[in-house]
Amino acid sequence: MALDSWRLNRLKAVEENAFAYGQVLPDKHFDHDIVEVEHAIGHAHTFMIQAKAMNILSLCESRMNRNIKTSLEPLMKLQATRFHRRTKTETVPAIEIQTQTAAAGATAIEKLPKAA
Repeated sequence: MALDSWRLNRLKAVEENAFAYGQVLPDKHFDHDIVEVEHAIGHAHTFMIQAKAMNILSLCESRMNRNIKTSLEPLMKLQATRFHRRTKTETVPAIEIQTQTAAAGATAIEKLPKAA
């Protein structure tokens, strides 16, 4: 699950880097006085030029999200089971454990052979 999360983050970084690279391409054919407009056009241009790569990134992202979701369900069940076991054993009061231990010790002493 951790590896899938790392891959998902890497895919997002690759996508962002592709759009950033589109802003500095030497063959870009657009300039605008408003920087935001120039960036928007750059993003659109990059998306159109790199449509196949963006589609593959999107497909990989969907798979990673599905893998994480699939792995998360058994993990949550395992954690719930462990939590239930832990809380079940922790709810026994200490005084009850001491009483049981003392009773077991007394029984063991009674079973010892008597000295002549």
